[in-house]
Amino acid sequence: KFAVMRTAKVVRHLSIIALVYASHHFDLKGMGYTSHVHGVYFFSQAVCVLTLLVIHRKIGGMAPGPVLAVPETKHLGQVVQEAGEVTQQEHDQAFWRKQFSRIMMGMVTMAVVAFKFEVLLPLIVQIFMVPFQMVDSPMTKVHIFGNAAEGDLARPWALPHPMEFLFPERTGPSAAPAPTSGSRKKKK
Repeated sequence: KFAVMRTAKVVRHLSIIALVYASHHFDLKGMGYTSHVHGVYFFSQAVCVLTLLVIHRKIGGMAPGPVLAVPETKHLGQVVQEAGEVTQQEHDQAFWRKQFSRIMMGMVTMAVVAFKFEVLLPLIVQIFMVPFQMVDSPMTKVHIFGNAAEGDLARPWALPHPMEFLFPERTGPSAAPAPTSGSRKKKK
């Protein structure tokens, strides 16, 4: 199972690289495909937002469930959210809000950049990246695909770090803390 997931991520990353490579060799703007790229971008983003709205509706209709212990959340070394206990429904609602705000901010930012600077590459990348992230989300796997919330999908969920591909060994809820300067082995 792990090998299949790892292979799928590699294929996704390679497809994005292929798209970037192709966009440098084909002048989509000069070929008159600017409006097509804009249309596909807004369609893919609309599908993601509609998927999130379906998930929100499913979360609203679920039973509160058992209480979960949620660890504290840190950002840049500061505690953003204290550790506490929430029901499954409250946890899923909070995760949904984070996912929704992340997608909406990305959508607006990319649209402004693309229209202001008249570049298509950010839109081309986002056409595929956002749906890939949606499919990889544990919330989508549980609420849309109907997978059980156990194993890798067990709550509490954490949003993946945007740069997780740079440090894959440090991602995930069971990731070990980064070594400090005092814990390094001394060279002889």
